[in-house]
Amino acid sequence: MDKRKGEGEVMATITASGIGSGLDVENIVSKLVALEEIPLKKLQSDQSILKAQLSAFGQLKSNISTFETAADALGSTDKFKVFSASSSDSTAFTATADSTSAIASLDVTVTQLATPGKFVADAVTSTDTFGGGDLTIDVGGSSFTVTTTTTDTITDIQSAINSASDNTGVTASVLVEDSGTRLILTSNSTGTANEITITDGLATSLNLTQSAANQAKDSIIDVDGFTVTQSSNTVTGAIQGVTLNLLTEGGSSTLTVAKDEASITSSVNSFISAFNTLRTQLVSFRSEGAQLEADNTVLTMQNQFDSIINTEASLSGVSFSTFAEIGITRNKAGDFELDSDIFSTALSTDFDGISQLFADTDEGFISRLEAAATSFSSFDGLIDAREDGLNARIKDNQSSQDGLTRRLEIVERRIRAQFTALDSLVGSLQSTGSFLSQQLSSIPTPG
Repeated sequence: MDKRKGEGEVMATITASGIGSGLDVENIVSKLVALEEIPLKKLQSDQSILKAQLSAFGQLKSNISTFETAADALGSTDKFKVFSASSSDSTAFTATADSTSAIASLDVTVTQLATPGKFVADAVTSTDTFGGGDLTIDVGGSSFTVTTTTTDTITDIQSAINSASDNTGVTASVLVEDSGTRLILTSNSTGTANEITITDGLATSLNLTQSAANQAKDSIIDVDGFTVTQSSNTVTGAIQGVTLNLLTEGGSSTLTVAKDEASITSSVNSFISAFNTLRTQLVSFRSEGAQLEADNTVLTMQNQFDSIINTEASLSGVSFSTFAEIGITRNKAGDFELDSDIFSTALSTDFDGISQLFADTDEGFISRLEAAATSFSSFDGLIDAREDGLNARIKDNQSSQDGLTRRLEIVERRIRAQFTALDSLVGSLQSTGSFLSQQLSSIPTPG
């Protein structure tokens, strides 16, 4: 009896599955659960594909945006009106030109540079005071007044002028020279229209005076024998679309205004590069095994872009109707290339025609390509619709994964409980069988 009790106590401490029966319960449960996980793994694989597709559309939208930026530089005929302005002697003046310029060659002489008006006070010591009072300063008809105290020095007066909230355009500075310290007032703008006048008692105390050399002057230039006077050394409005920056009084130079072919060519090359990048990406996304191999959206985009490129522009009075005629052709790989010599000749032959070939509102290649690109990448466009669809499928997929994961946890617990019970039952039957065998073997054989 005691022996059986002892055996029972040992058996009660055995909890590992399979010990009682000899069955590999853990392996059986693991394989059964693995079978149940097959639908989950399929969902996880599908999720990875959906996310890769979503990422691909994000990359595609980014490259379309880059393409649109490059195309926009050629997107209107005004943007082809790019002119350069140069000076044969850049020490006399420099020049820039905008889109309203016209081709020109003009002789320009800088007769006089514009200068600001100045007033200079008598030399004093840095500790001298002036009895206080008002100082009214007028710049070009707008005045302000500074009030000083009896203890104010030159630097105090300087500070009061510069910090005045209603200062109308004058700067006070202090010069320490051999004979003493001087207060200098300078107009912030050049030209006679911005001349300084000073009144009130403090002006007398400081003895603020203006020499002839310090009077404000306008700039004066001679353009092909005609005189132009302005208040600034930055001359605008005199020559259509051109700004002159005057540098040296007495300097003479030839101003040349011409079409800036280098800038236009650079813009065309940027457009070609951006289009080639976009086209390469479209081809890559549709290649075998790629993220969007079977997606009709990419094929639609390819076909629409190719259709635009292959459709001639119908432009009245223009020498060109295709890109090939101005030196833009496609190589064997399908990418655009620019023949700079042909393009330069075309610019010289029909500059306005090239601008229309690119940017005509209805027939221009850029106008048509931009319209197509916008339909793909704009809010609620083709790509947005595909992204919305993919996001919805990703969300549904994740919900299905979450549901299956919860179900698998329940299934695993159920299977484990069933095989643990089976293991215990088989172990108990084996023990009983062994006991019966022992008892039967102990029965004497009839003799």
